[in-house]
Amino acid sequence: MAADFVSNPETQLKSFCRSNHLGPLMRGLIFLIFTYFRAPFMIDVPDIAVYALPFSHIDAFAFGAYASQFEIPRPRLQLILAATLVPSIGLATQYLVEGQLRWNTLGQEFLLSVDHMNIWGYSLLNYLFMVTIYNVAKMGFWSTLLDIAPLRYLGKISYGLYVYHTGVIWFILKFSNTIDAGGSSLYYFSLVVTILVASLSYFLFEKPINDFKDKFFPLPSHS
Repeated sequence: MAADFVSNPETQLKSFCRSNHLGPLMRGLIFLIFTYFRAPFMIDVPDIAVYALPFSHIDAFAFGAYASQFEIPRPRLQLILAATLVPSIGLATQYLVEGQLRWNTLGQEFLLSVDHMNIWGYSLLNYLFMVTIYNVAKMGFWSTLLDIAPLRYLGKISYGLYVYHTGVIWFILKFSNTIDAGGSSLYYFSLVVTILVASLSYFLFEKPINDFKDKFFPLPSHS
């Protein structure tokens, strides 16, 4: 068994893909470290550390690896169930803890900080995104919608959207006196600013670098 695990990449990949339980464990550990063992250089808000550090989202990597290599049974049914249950659980948690419902966030408050929901809530979101991407990539779900020009453009600058969004949110909260961390205006304003920053990054850095790379290291033609 041990030899098979070491020599069989598929066995190793399946083992990693089933390590989704490590996500909540890692997030809980990060939250405790940044709460009780903080050094002067560390972030003073544990929820931000849980949100930003890539180690927090090992289950997202596991879900992604699984979806890319293995078949998901009844993917559309799983998508419907996930899209129903994730906001329902978020709203129920919010109501039980705070006695109110914020429909504009569907129970997914910024940083998922309601009663430490960020420890387990990201796993639910990661699962929802995994079945969504699987349906899009392998089942052709929403292919017509996603083929329109604005969404294709967002796909083109998606790396910048991923890289810069955390910094944009931090900058807005740091220097704005009118935007609340839990308000919907933060989502709308940070989305617009992130798109602008990612667009500048794409045309000023990413595209020139990719063009330079393709000039000297072209991909072989398959024609």
